Amino acid sequence: MTRPQGHGDHRMSRTLLIGGFAVVALAAAAGVATARPPIEPAPQAAPNAPVSRTDFVERRVQPLAAADADGDGTVTREERLARAMVVRQERAGARFERLDTDNDGKLSREEFVAMAERGAARPRPEHARRNHGPRGERGPVRIADVRARADQAFTRLDTDSDGFLSVEERRAGRERGRERMQQRLAAREASPQAPASE
Repeated sequence: MTRPQGHGDHRMSRTLLIGGFAVVALAAAAGVATARPPIEPAPQAAPNAPVSRTDFVERRVQPLAAADADGDGTVTREERLARAMVVRQERAGARFERLDTDNDGKLSREEFVAMAERGAARPRPEHARRNHGPRGERGPVRIADVRARADQAFTRLDTDSDGFLSVEERRAGRERGRERMQQRLAAREASPQAPASE
């Protein structure tokens, strides 16, 4: 049986996929890119290792510092969007590498189906599909403010005041955070929607 002309074998070229993401990312970043050296990602501690105050704070500040293209200590909406495009492009490239199991630079039908099956089997939290509002409309973010809030959060989480967060302290902090999030979601759902302005 022959295939109709023009239908091909449904393979996607890695070059086209990654190239497309790169073009979009470069176009988005064109207005804010400068000749700053890249910022190294914060080191990742072993999952069960205690986390120092410095590591805790830097893990929260580093993504903002990487987005601060002009180095002024403030991350604008444009800088956030440009950085998000770069991160998406990097993740898409890494995702393609994982999916291209035979390393031929293309996704075969079998590789694509396997990806879809893995995605369908992965549990998704209920709140992951909700619209949490216009996040992109926030104003500039001052890195110093984020650093101060992260330092305060560390102090709250470090219940034994030893200067490190243990696995138990981090787990308890995540649980308290989940509880606060559920309370905020419940309050939002219980409150009547504001009438649309005319």
